[in-house]
Amino acid sequence: MTSKSEDASGDGEGRISRRKLLQYAGEFDIESVHFLKLSNMDLFDISVLRESKNITRLDISHNRLSNIEAIGQLKSITFLNITANQITNIDCLAGSESLEELSAAGNLLSNTERIKCLMGLLSLKQLRLNDNINKLTNPICKMQNYHKSVLQLLPSLIVFDGERVNGRGSELYKMCCELDEQIESGRTFGPVAHRPLAEPWIKPGYFAIKEPPVGADESSQAFSELVKDCKRVVDQAALRLERFKRVENTNA
Repeated sequence: MTSKSEDASGDGEGRISRRKLLQYAGEFDIESVHFLKLSNMDLFDISVLRESKNITRLDISHNRLSNIEAIGQLKSITFLNITANQITNIDCLAGSESLEELSAAGNLLSNTERIKCLMGLLSLKQLRLNDNINKLTNPICKMQNYHKSVLQLLPSLIVFDGERVNGRGSELYKMCCELDEQIESGRTFGPVAHRPLAEPWIKPGYFAIKEPPVGADESSQAFSELVKDCKRVVDQAALRLERFKRVENTNA
C-alpha cells in the first residue's frame, strides 16, 4: 500500500518516479531527456531510467546504488558518473557503445574481471576508478600492477584516473611510472657508462696578452712607410689627370 507521503511526492524512499525525473530534467516528455543529474539524493533504485532511452549524459554519483541494470538500456549515453555508490557489477555497460567517459571511483569493483565488460567499448577514452583528491577508490586499485593491468585490458584509453596515458604528454607519465616501479622494486637503473672527466672549454692563458714578436715594430714602421708612398703616388696621379683635363678643355 502506498503511503500518503509517496502519493504527494510521487517517490518512494530511495526511489525516483517518472514525474520527479521529468522535474529534475526540466522536460515534459521522458523521451526528450538528454542530460540528467541525480547526485546526492540517497537513491538505491533508478529503474525508471529504462524509460528514458535518449539520455546522453547521466550523473548518479553519491547515492546508495548497488544495481545499475537500468543504465544498460541507455544506448546513446556518452558520459556516466556513478562515483561514490555501492556498485559491484557494471556488466550492463557492455552494450554502451557510445560511452566515452566513465567515472566509477568510490565503489566496490574488486578486480579486472569486473571491468572486462568495457573491453568492447572502443569509444571509451576516459576512465576513473581511483580519486586520490576525494579519497574515493575501489578494491581493484589495491591490486599489484593495477595501472598496467587495466591499461593492458583497455589500451584505447587516453585518460586513466586523471592521468594522460596516450597522446600528448603520455610519454612523461609512462616514464614516471617506470621510475616509480623501479624504485619500489629496488631495481637499479642499469650500469653507468664510463665517461672521461670534463675538461675546460678554454685552455689556460687563452685570454693573456701576448708579447709582440721580435722585430714587430720594425715591420709595422716599414708597412706604414709603404702606405705613405702609395698615397703620394695616388695624389700625383690625380694632379696630372687634372692638368690633362684642363689642356683638353683649352684645345677644344
